[in-house]
Parts: sequence; C-alpha cells; structure tokens
Amino acid sequence: MRRSPKRALVFLAGALWILVPPPAGAFERDQIESGFQIGIGGGKAVDSHRPTRGVYLADVRLGRYGRPVEAGLLSGNPGWIVEAVPLISIGQEPRALGGGISLLFRYVLRGRVVRPFLELGLGCLWTDTDVPPGDSDFNFTPQGGIGVKHLWSPRWGVDAEARFHHISNNGMTERNLGFNSVVILLGLSYFPANR
Repeated sequence: MRRSPKRALVFLAGALWILVPPPAGAFERDQIESGFQIGIGGGKAVDSHRPTRGVYLADVRLGRYGRPVEAGLLSGNPGWIVEAVPLISIGQEPRALGGGISLLFRYVLRGRVVRPFLELGLGCLWTDTDVPPGDSDFNFTPQGGIGVKHLWSPRWGVDAEARFHHISNNGMTERNLGFNSVVILLGLSYFPANR
C-alpha cells in the first residue's frame, strides 16, 4: 500500500498537537498580552464596481484574558483587546491615510502550541480624506476575524489572522456608502509574567 506524503504530514502535525505540551505562562487567568501587527488586504466601496483597492495597516495592542471557560471542544480563554492603529492606508482616489482605535472581544480556543481564535470588535477611524470619497473623514469600524497563535515560549508568540473590516459613518452624513475590506495580519505577542 502506497502512503501519501500529505497524509504523513497531517499525521505528524496531529501527533505534535497532542504530544507537545503548551508553554506554561501564556493564557493564565488575568494574563496580559501586548503586541503589534502589520497587515495588507483589499477592499472597495460598497456600491462600487471598481477593482479592489489596497489596504495597509499597522497596529499595537494591549489586552487581558479572563478565567478559562470549560466547554469541551470550545474550551478557551475570553479576553478584551484595545488596538491602536497609528497608520492605515486605503488605496482609493485620493489615497486616504489615517489612524484609529478599536475594542475587540477575542476568544482563544484551547490548544497546544497552536491556538485558534475568533474576535469581534468596533472602532473609530479618522482619515485625511473622506472614505469612500464623498462620505466622511470620521468613520466607525465594525470588524471580525479568525486566526491562530503559535506560542514558541511561555512569554512569546506569533499570530496570523484574516479580518473582515467595514468602514462606515453610520449615517452621520447624508451619504453613507461604506467601505468593505479583508485584511491579512501578521503579529508578535508578548505575555508578561503574572504577579
């Protein structure tokens, strides 16, 4: 019987998931997380038939995880993350540059070295020009994403995330078309020791 290299790789990944213990320290009760992310994606105005425009951003974040939730396969750690976005660039004509702040609820599922997570949040965004053109330079940013964290030590990890990001002024001006984007984010996390 011929064995598939793909099957062997899946088996090896599963064995590592089960056998490699998680690093102690990360995701304890009342655990703090700090870090940064950079992202790239594409988006367009809701009513636009134009091609997707580039979206680039960088953020820094600080969060706190609460008591672990025991729920079988859905066991994990809930947390709140404050995310400051000192730079976002939206590829429209004219290009919009700006920054903002978001509050995110994140649920990190229990895992070993790799931990999947889900998040939902809301933020505010200020730009140097209207987004989309003719709307507003102040917008709200409802958002949600899925991702994974890889913990390589008790205090350090990297994460990768896909996030849907909607930009809208919520009807504060007569025109409110909105701008939708999907952004891929890569980041570095630090978990200081609990005292």
